[in-house]
Amino acid sequence: MYRLFIVDDNKYERHGLRKSIDWEALGIEVVGVFENGAEAMARIDELAPHIIITDIAMPVMNGIEMSERIAKQYPEIKVIFISCHSDFEFAKSAVDLGIHGYVLKPVIADELVDAVKKLVQELEVGHLQRVERERMLQQVKTMLPLVQEQFFKELLLGNFRDDADIR
Repeated sequence: MYRLFIVDDNKYERHGLRKSIDWEALGIEVVGVFENGAEAMARIDELAPHIIITDIAMPVMNGIEMSERIAKQYPEIKVIFISCHSDFEFAKSAVDLGIHGYVLKPVIADELVDAVKKLVQELEVGHLQRVERERMLQQVKTMLPLVQEQFFKELLLGNFRDDADIR
């Protein structure tokens, strides 16, 4: 199950997002709901979210500043912006920060769910790739002594013609 933060300075939007979407059906647990980026950053190590849905314009620490810090300190955490700003500069900031979704307010639940589903799918693919890479590394570690033994046998038997064969 993936862990999610919701960060928005509007109390009704924060709690509305938490309650209006069946997060569990998406394989997500909401582990934190925060009023601004500073509050979220203060709990990020403790609660270890995989995904953060955040408003852009907030007091104390806005979503862009929080996303910049996350990109530097926690590159594995994925961020989706929600905002009432359809301004090009905000969209450009999102692209520059590698944001994984941009949903305009008022949030239509289906749009946010689609963005989250797409992100969860990306996380799943990344997880499967890491598992496969680890399996292959383990296989190489297991086979390495056998390959080394075979190499030394061939070397002792003189089965190599020159230095190029040995390399």
